[in-house]
Amino acid sequence: MDFFGAQDQARGRTKQLVALYFAAILAIIVCIYFVFILAGFGKDMVNSQSGLSYPAAPIQNEEPIDLINPSLFFSVAGGVILVIVGASLYKISTLGKGGAAIAKSVGGRQIDMSTNNPDERKLMNIVEEMSIASGTPMPDVFILEGEQGINAFAAGHDLNDAAVAVTKGAIQQLSRDELQGVIAHEFSHILSGDMRLNIRLIGPLFGLLVIAFIGRMFLYSGSGRSRDKNQGNLALVGLAIMVIGYIGVIFGRLIQAAISRQREYLADASAVQFTRNPEGIGNALRRLGYTPAGSKISHAHAEDTAHMFFAQALGSSLSTHPPLPKRIQAVMPDWDGSFLAPRKTESPEPSSQESKKAKSFGGAIPMTAATAMAAVGSLSEDHLREGIERRIRIRKSLGPVNLDNIQETRSTFAALILSPEDKVFSDQIEIIRTESSPAFAETVESRSRSMVTLSASDRFAVMELCFPGLRKLKKDEQEAFTALLQKLADADGKLSLRESLVLDVVHRQFAPAGSQKSSSQRLEKNVAKFSSPISKLLYLVASLESPDGETAKREFEEAVSKQPLLAPTVRPPESIPELSHLSQILAEMSSASFAIRKEVLEAAAAIVLSDNETSDREWTFLRLISLSMGAPMPPLPGN
Repeated sequence: MDFFGAQDQARGRTKQLVALYFAAILAIIVCIYFVFILAGFGKDMVNSQSGLSYPAAPIQNEEPIDLINPSLFFSVAGGVILVIVGASLYKISTLGKGGAAIAKSVGGRQIDMSTNNPDERKLMNIVEEMSIASGTPMPDVFILEGEQGINAFAAGHDLNDAAVAVTKGAIQQLSRDELQGVIAHEFSHILSGDMRLNIRLIGPLFGLLVIAFIGRMFLYSGSGRSRDKNQGNLALVGLAIMVIGYIGVIFGRLIQAAISRQREYLADASAVQFTRNPEGIGNALRRLGYTPAGSKISHAHAEDTAHMFFAQALGSSLSTHPPLPKRIQAVMPDWDGSFLAPRKTESPEPSSQESKKAKSFGGAIPMTAATAMAAVGSLSEDHLREGIERRIRIRKSLGPVNLDNIQETRSTFAALILSPEDKVFSDQIEIIRTESSPAFAETVESRSRSMVTLSASDRFAVMELCFPGLRKLKKDEQEAFTALLQKLADADGKLSLRESLVLDVVHRQFAPAGSQKSSSQRLEKNVAKFSSPISKLLYLVASLESPDGETAKREFEEAVSKQPLLAPTVRPPESIPELSHLSQILAEMSSASFAIRKEVLEAAAAIVLSDNETSDREWTFLRLISLSMGAPMPPLPGN
């Protein structure tokens, strides 16, 4: 999958969606305008004392109907736009906390990462493995306990606030391979940018629905016992507006369904590509056709999120997903048309001792720039297998630690930033003891020693697994924790790559309204506006392992010269940048177009691979850059 191309396509679909909704709003305005005209309103416009215009009472004679009334048209247009936009913004604001808020809105309960429930443990292990394998931050994981159907969805504004929700029926009725296929399907939506589009579908649909509610209010207020003709007209107007509103909702659903159906085929295909096991997702779909509950979602708010689910969530005739037989046929061409009964009780998840031994790989491993770019936003069978091994290795190293617990998250991040040098290490532990508590300092020290054998890629994966815990920190806790990490990094008066990685991950996660701003702002295509941060970033990459400044400059210039967008304007920086500026440099590039981001990452990969090999340390730095651009890159594959 071309990740950057997929992101541009996702934004293109968003523009198409906006255009279609504008057309729907215009049609609603015109229809409501003619309802008022035909009902006799607006023949004269009178001014209230406040200066606002309202339609006058209908004139009870047979004067010819004047279809052109600019004052009435603009009054109707203003009212409709105000209602739809206001309702849409309200609905979107309720989803401001990202995927977790959406999962909770349909009855989701967040699962602890340390759960001992066999079914929940199976789900959590699969999500952890997918997260590690794809290089994405660990999403919050929810179970829809009241739902017996087989279904799931991924939601969020971007990678940093994603959540995956799975029904109880799916966890209980699917085998591990089948559940893995469903989760791979959902990770495809996370990687392709579909989540952002899904959230943007919710607001406008709610706005259209509010128009219908207002029409119903008019209908009820005008349908009393009074025989006044004006009141009767008001009831007819209300009925017409209600019908128009519901028709608008239906057309909104049609737009929603048209976009959703094609994305589901692509996500099914991606799940097969990720797992190399078509029977996984194929058999999960076959079980949908057998079980009485199917994929139905009973929660009252399911209608708002129907387009997000893995399979058809509503029982209405308007399908948001492709027909089930066609989906099965697409991934299992030799399917015989039969469905599968719910599975029997499956064996518990294997322990780390029962799995094959996994090695930590930190040496130099051959890699090509093409391979590096192809891995961005993608998954493969090899990545998934290594994700399983890496999860087992990390869990074995950390022990029974609940990484989504706030205290455990804080202690783990603090441990990751500690220096390997004994003197600096001791000073940092003393800082923790002074700034926090002796007990917390002891926990951090123990956690640091438990991770001493983990590679740079393993440690980066540990940070990504801690994201659910980071999301739980309140504003004041975020500020205090960030200040503590900064003091630990400043303990020796210099900033190492390890410290810079930890600080940047935390800063980006805690950035004010970071995820929503970066996902909704207009992207800039003018490379010249980013030439300074690009040159500083690429020079940092070049100087990471280069023995001298001349070598770094040569690698920089060779890499940039091969990029058509960067070559005309990007030059070596006038002054040598420092790692302490990394977060600021990456922030300055947050509005760059995906085409620019792609070339920057290609140039960075070319620099890292200029000696035809890359170390785990270099690859981890490359992954940080990639992730900051919203483009997750898998860990360095082993031999």
